[in-house]
Amino acid sequence: MRQVLISIVVFALLLLTSGNWGRIAEAHQQNREEQQRDPAVDAMRKRAEKQRNEQRQSDLKKDTDQLFKLAQELKKSVDSSNEHVLSLEVIRKAEEIEKLAKSVRAKMKAEGYSSTIPE
Repeated sequence: MRQVLISIVVFALLLLTSGNWGRIAEAHQQNREEQQRDPAVDAMRKRAEKQRNEQRQSDLKKDTDQLFKLAQELKKSVDSSNEHVLSLEVIRKAEEIEKLAKSVRAKMKAEGYSSTIPE
């Protein structure tokens, strides 16, 4: 009876500690990876990320300038038309504006944009 009780206790302890060993090993691996990081590689990553963000910002400025220009053209076209005439040019401009606006929104939501890179 005593051996059965000891076996149950040992088995319970093994079950309780088995999950912790995985976490301990994972934490140890992460600590080892952090210690082995190369500062030059980190600096390169930060430079590359900064360049990507600058390029994305440049593209956003160009696209928003284009959006503004198309919106002005659309307004002129609508102002020059009357209630009986709907120009295909107006529809085309509206579709182009919609497409460009979606592109701008996607670029603004892009992963990594506005990352916390110290300057």
